[in-house]
Amino acid sequence: MFFFVQIKLTNDSFQQEKDKYNQMVLKFQREMTELQAALYEEGQNRTRLQMELDAKDSENEQLQARMALQNSDTASVNSSGQDAEDDGMLGNASRSLPRAVLIGLSALF
Repeated sequence: MFFFVQIKLTNDSFQQEKDKYNQMVLKFQREMTELQAALYEEGQNRTRLQMELDAKDSENEQLQARMALQNSDTASVNSSGQDAEDDGMLGNASRSLPRAVLIGLSALF
């Protein structure tokens, strides 16, 4: 009889350990599933942020190109405008000076 009692205790103990093990397996499987879901979500967020960053980089490059074009246009207008102002100043000065002075000045050059 002692032998049967011992076997019963061993079987009960074995069943308890098996139940504990199965509970641990279920717990780890749940945690694994949650971690996989979190990893997937993080990957999606990273992809979205990378796409936003690429779009902003492209937008910045386009704006820099537009600014460079405007700066070159402005520089071109300023330099041609400066020449026109210089010509205009001489033109106004030559109208206000007597003709004899202008002839004398042109002889110097």
